[in-house]
Amino acid sequence: MRRFWHIMATFAALALLLCSAAGAEDVRGYDKSQGGYEYVLLGEYPYEEDGATAPVVWRVLSVQEGRALLLSEMILDTKQVTFVEDEKDRTNHNYPDLTDFRDSDLSKWLNGEMLDTLLGGDPLLGAVIETEQGRLWLLSYEQMSDTKMGFDKSVWNHNMRSRRAVATPYAKAGGILVDRSLGTSPWWSGTLRNKTGKKGWIAGVDGHISVGFFGRTNVGVRPALTIDLTLCKLLSGAGTQDDPFVLGAKTAASRPAFALLASAGASDVALRPSSGGDAETEVVLSFVGDLSIGDATQSRQTANSLTNVINQNGYAYPFSLVDQYFHADDYTFGNLEVNFTTQERLKSKNKYNMIGQPDFVNVLIEGGFDVVNTVNNHCMDFTEAGYQDTLKTLDDAGFNHFGTIYPGMPRESDILGVADVKGIRIGMVGFSYPDEKRDLKKYVARIEKLKNEMGCDLVVCSMHWGREEHMTSMNTQYSFAKKLVDAGADIIWGHHPHVLQPVMFYQGKPLMFSTGNFIFGTMGNVDPSTGIFQLVYHVEDGKPVLTQMRVVPCQTGKKGDYRPYELTDPAERTACWKKMISKKKISKLDNLPASFAETGIVNIAADGTLLDAE
Repeated sequence: MRRFWHIMATFAALALLLCSAAGAEDVRGYDKSQGGYEYVLLGEYPYEEDGATAPVVWRVLSVQEGRALLLSEMILDTKQVTFVEDEKDRTNHNYPDLTDFRDSDLSKWLNGEMLDTLLGGDPLLGAVIETEQGRLWLLSYEQMSDTKMGFDKSVWNHNMRSRRAVATPYAKAGGILVDRSLGTSPWWSGTLRNKTGKKGWIAGVDGHISVGFFGRTNVGVRPALTIDLTLCKLLSGAGTQDDPFVLGAKTAASRPAFALLASAGASDVALRPSSGGDAETEVVLSFVGDLSIGDATQSRQTANSLTNVINQNGYAYPFSLVDQYFHADDYTFGNLEVNFTTQERLKSKNKYNMIGQPDFVNVLIEGGFDVVNTVNNHCMDFTEAGYQDTLKTLDDAGFNHFGTIYPGMPRESDILGVADVKGIRIGMVGFSYPDEKRDLKKYVARIEKLKNEMGCDLVVCSMHWGREEHMTSMNTQYSFAKKLVDAGADIIWGHHPHVLQPVMFYQGKPLMFSTGNFIFGTMGNVDPSTGIFQLVYHVEDGKPVLTQMRVVPCQTGKKGDYRPYELTDPAERTACWKKMISKKKISKLDNLPASFAETGIVNIAADGTLLDAE
């Protein structure tokens, strides 16, 4: 009890101060020469036996590229690995034979109930990074024996204090095992072997676990997480265990005032909030089509190639005519149709192999993009090695990406995207050349995982599909899109044809079959019409409700310049918007209203009905 009130008093006192001597970027990982660990306060969790809460102290294990790996200093709770309730099953040790800890009930509970209790409603939740193990996980067998993070390299001695911790009174009340002589409890690793010998289950700190432990209720939970320090500010504290750093969320950069820009020759479509819009309850998502930030191998050395244009003019140049929209929205999506690699010799048999310098990832960052889909017909132009180079380049830059390729096959890469935007969690899944008969079940499984396991409020399905240079969709795409929405998808975002195709709605959900090219150095005589597709959601009772779609009409830049630009001539703007209104009538699908050709805006009623813009 004394420790609880000491922490609370410390937290209250420190919250009144500002630390001017250091910033969050100065937080360091374990360093024996500097006294070992630093500590931070993050979130609150039940502490006392009766459930009274307290701020949680975290040990900083390591810091790499602005990302800090944290481990809770105390064991916070107790839980069983697999929630088996049947007494007969428990007696017979009849537990699910899973091979991945992420499929366990404990993992789901960590990233559901525990995460919500710990950081629900806290702005710092947005700085906690989604990893392959989730946002909260248990340290791996390898991590808990990593001397660089302050652990003993021997994993067999369960008395090693580096791998034992004091449990909170709340955790003790849950029945956790406490060594009476040491006063501490063992905690647990997320990787070893289950009863079939397959890697991926859970083990005690001494490296041993029996099958019966799978259903034990007194497994100590000492969670780990990774936090992006660049999204945090240091409020106070000295970083010691008794005086931990107090972190706060950085205030979002103030957005430019919404203004009527038509008189300056630009559109106010994307910058104008819908009627009654509130910046605190409005979420604006932008989508564009194909981004080939580079060239084909046979053209990249020419004087006016996009590669040379970027090298001569800088990373901000390619999107400099439209980036104000991407900096003013809340999240921007693009389809990355190029490989960030130096492995030019590993080419495919494609006529064009799309390649960009790895440093061109900065074009995305400078341009205001937030996430890219990586799977398409060019992602393997430089074989799997080139694709992995692309992913590593994005990861090293801290840039969000997603995409599923070769699911269920040896070369599988299956990355689901997740982003938290103004308290709304957005999930993303992408396939290349998806086929309903072959891929529907795979898509649905990932939609359900994003919604049911990862807590996503919106799911974006990225579809690299259709026929190149065709202005209309194929009949099979209509059926596929409807079934994905029926399965829980909220947005169908298509690309690949390199030209715009009409937009339709199904049950109030947008089906953007093709968003066209946006920047593509090698494309020649294709229709240059394109656009910035923006979806406006209002948050009602914590849930996003789509109220408007608007499109900034644009054209792709000419060779030698390449920059997409907004159309300003009224006739050209109308011509572009007309291409998004379908002349076909597809069963159960709604076409954009005729008024869209004049405004570029469609409002969506609560029941999904499409309305003319006022």
